[in-house]
Amino acid sequence: DSRSPLPEATEVVYAHPHPTADGRLLVIQGGGWNLWSYKAYQPPRQLASPPFNVSRAWALSPDLILAQGGGWAQYSVADDRWITLPEPTGLFLTVAISLGDGRALATWGVTPTVFNPRSFPVVYLYDSRVRQWTQLADAPGLYSLPTLLGDGRVHFWNGNAVFDPVSASWTVGTPLPLPLQYFGNDDAPLAISGNRIVVLRATEAVVYHGNTGQASTHPLTLRR
Repeated sequence: DSRSPLPEATEVVYAHPHPTADGRLLVIQGGGWNLWSYKAYQPPRQLASPPFNVSRAWALSPDLILAQGGGWAQYSVADDRWITLPEPTGLFLTVAISLGDGRALATWGVTPTVFNPRSFPVVYLYDSRVRQWTQLADAPGLYSLPTLLGDGRVHFWNGNAVFDPVSASWTVGTPLPLPLQYFGNDDAPLAISGNRIVVLRATEAVVYHGNTGQASTHPLTLRR
């Protein structure tokens, strides 16, 4: 076996979903301090290290990665270069999602001190073209588990809220037929078809219909 051994096994923080032009896979690991690229039957290659400990990251595009940890930074795959970004004010316990076009939506937040009882869910839109954050109107609630719909809107399961990045507006629907404990994890819905999102549970499938803002429940049956 001519394959080279991998670096010492450490926690993988992020795996870039887009292979490079030469077929390498990018992985942030080592507790968030190291960026490696892997290709079958070739030695792993250590790339430029992040400017801080990365705790989470998102693919803005095949060439760009947005990372959060001891700050915010953007990584260019083509240049193998990290750029430190300005800090968005009041963003705390971030829930973010890539819009797939070089932008990302980030929400959850509090006033500058977490002890201030007048907390509010801030919303920011990040644009990689200018490397700037734009603060939008505050969200009507604290939502989690975002999913990008086929038409570019973002659905948040916890709260059944939809954000439209074009109009920068929120629409809140009726509560979804899912138990509260479902919203306490980070598992994204398992299937997406157009503006429909599907969550599979032990005995049923919950389907969210993005065009109507409603959800329906369908029992699962075993076919032999």
